[in-house]
Amino acid sequence: MPAPWFTGLTDNGYPVTGGKLYVYLAGTSTPAVTYTDVNLTVPHPFPIILDGGGRASVYLITTQAYKFVLKDEFDVTIRTQDDIIPTPTLASNVDVGGIAGEQFVSGQVVYLSDGSGAKIAGRWYLADGDFPYASSLPQIGMAPDNVTSAATGLIRMIGRVDVPYTVVPGATYYVSNAPGEVSLTPGANARFLGVADSASSIVISPDPPPAPAGVITPPYVYTYEIISLVEADPVTVDCDASHMDGTKWFQLAANANRVIAQTTNAKAGMRMIIAHLAVGADRTLSLTPGAGGGFRFGSDITGLTPTVNGKTDFIGSIYNSASGVWEVVAYMKGY
Repeated sequence: MPAPWFTGLTDNGYPVTGGKLYVYLAGTSTPAVTYTDVNLTVPHPFPIILDGGGRASVYLITTQAYKFVLKDEFDVTIRTQDDIIPTPTLASNVDVGGIAGEQFVSGQVVYLSDGSGAKIAGRWYLADGDFPYASSLPQIGMAPDNVTSAATGLIRMIGRVDVPYTVVPGATYYVSNAPGEVSLTPGANARFLGVADSASSIVISPDPPPAPAGVITPPYVYTYEIISLVEADPVTVDCDASHMDGTKWFQLAANANRVIAQTTNAKAGMRMIIAHLAVGADRTLSLTPGAGGGFRFGSDITGLTPTVNGKTDFIGSIYNSASGVWEVVAYMKGY
């Protein structure tokens, strides 16, 4: 604890002789283990019994937040104080307190929810590389301790986290597609996590800074993803459902001449590549023009020509939110 002794006082300032200090995990009624020694080997009884001067020497786990309830010797409550943060021996880690949206254990990767995916906004959940809202977009951290659902605990944002599994020293780790886990390979919604400095610990980094104002509306994360389009008349592209948070490759294997309809849910600065594969014969791809998610050509690229059977043509475009159209900025043929 910050002071050399915890001293319990009455409202009149007198020592609580023989008083009782009940220590719980922050925000809960779950008893917490406290210790009599700096090595955290000898636990206190629950509750801690104060001496004749109302004192007790208490050592706490620096990665845990606590709630103190001070009572007199007759178990009458004098005062309650929640969210007590211990003083670390070395301030090398940055932790924040947060409410767990689900149970997670030490060493798991978590993210701060904005409410997407039917989660509660402002709570922490297991990170999942399958979804941008749980990986590439939000604030992420790691749990240094176990936290039960709806309980308050600490989330490590910067520093070293000891993990109960084996990692490769010097290897870079990412958010995994398995909820809460780490991965050596980035997934579709890749998010850098940190680098292992031993076989049982990972040094995590803060979230990358947002892009400069006026370039791309922050937060914006540069990701890559291949999405197969469904053949139809016309072919539809839902930018929101496709999680377009960077450059996306839309693959269309066309068995007939096709038209790309006006897209939906496009956002400023999105970049899109359409890979048009001609199947069975030469195929022509058309792009619906006009504001509201359509396409527009410039003076250098004025339109698309038929794609040769068995070949793939690539069309690159950037969404201009001011005009509401995709500006076609690249066109390469015959791959």
